[in-house]
Amino acid sequence: MSNLLRLSILFLITMSLAGCGYNPDTPVYDTAGNPDGFPIAAVKLIEAVQSGQLNSFESLVGAFGDLYTTSPELLDDYRWRVVIERLGVQFRIKAEKGAEAGIVGYRSAAQYYDLASMARPKDERLQQRKELFAGWLQAIEDSIIPPDFDPVKQPVPASTELALMKYFLLGDSLHRRFAEQMLLPELSVVGSLSKPGVEAGASMSDRCFLKLLRLTQETPRGKIGTFTEPTIDLVAAQIRRQAGDWYAAELYFLPHQKLTADYTVAFRMSARDTVGQSGASVTGHDLAFDFHPVLPTSGWKSGELAGVYRRFRYAGAPVELAVGLYETAADSAHYLRVGETGERLLILPATTFLAK
Repeated sequence: MSNLLRLSILFLITMSLAGCGYNPDTPVYDTAGNPDGFPIAAVKLIEAVQSGQLNSFESLVGAFGDLYTTSPELLDDYRWRVVIERLGVQFRIKAEKGAEAGIVGYRSAAQYYDLASMARPKDERLQQRKELFAGWLQAIEDSIIPPDFDPVKQPVPASTELALMKYFLLGDSLHRRFAEQMLLPELSVVGSLSKPGVEAGASMSDRCFLKLLRLTQETPRGKIGTFTEPTIDLVAAQIRRQAGDWYAAELYFLPHQKLTADYTVAFRMSARDTVGQSGASVTGHDLAFDFHPVLPTSGWKSGELAGVYRRFRYAGAPVELAVGLYETAADSAHYLRVGETGERLLILPATTFLAK
């Protein structure tokens, strides 16, 4: 199927799934009697959807695409549109049931919200739910969680739950909202982290994260280094390898004055030289990228921690990491200087790198 045809089919499905006053407890159509004389392929498609044989976004789009290719007259058939509208209502109900089931149902909810949002493109709340749950599918795609993640049947280590919380709470506004609404009530790690004595055994980065969650009152003491003019401490940093060649970087800053500029984070990583099977030296490539914190630095508050989270891919064996902050003006970068050295970049300690 060509991309143009695929987009046209998606548009037509969207236009035809308009929602209606329909009782979702009843079948969408009498497939046995087929009173409207729909093509056999259309009737079988409805049966497959109703029985659950077709339940993913891709399989449904593909099936409808094939149907409309062979029976384009259905697109102008009001009776068929009514059937499709009823299916749209059922998609929404299934999505809501998945969401109510908790973590075990979030993947299903995300998929059905995707389908239902096509059914009701003008339903603002439904569109918001689709966008909200899309983050869960993204977390699966990013290998943050396995597809069958179910902490009820298979207890998950606190470290895994903590990584999941960081992924969402230190992410963009939609990710944070998903964590607050759908994860905080479900994950046991929050209750575990709030127990007395847990903070003492946590890493500096985890303690900073606890502070952001307001599970501890005291701001962690200590720092890796300080950027000057304005004064901003880098309190903690952590680089953890995830699945494959993916890494997650956490940086926790503490500004000591109100920041008026929106600074960019400069991220530089070097790789260790390794020896290949042939005995020849293989030099890892440097990684360099810059990014803006999700919460712009002009929104950081003096005396309060600010967390920065970034995932990246890197095929080498990291040995050195440096971080900087700069402001872009007149097409040039003006770096804040590191107080201890006067350099533009702050070299992080080897303890920053953690195993998977």
